[in-house]
Amino acid sequence: MIAVAGIEEMDRAALVAAWSAMFNTMPPKGMSQVFLRRFLAFEIQSRQLGGMRRSVVSQLTKARSSGIPERTKRMKPGWRLLR
Repeated sequence: MIAVAGIEEMDRAALVAAWSAMFNTMPPKGMSQVFLRRFLAFEIQSRQLGGMRRSVVSQLTKARSSGIPERTKRMKPGWRLLR
């Protein structure tokens, strides 16, 4: 397995190879090296520490299957959008 410390020194080709080895697919086109590094580091740490807790996985699955919550579907006049 790849060490998290080694990710910082990888070039784009090595990052793509690591992504392909980890996920058995190519990374999305246009993904920056910074994001590739962060995503790979998170995934390596997650796998080393046993992944997400079952409660988190079930909450994510439930949120995905239920769609957009009702309270966020409609904007009301006067709302401010922040980024």
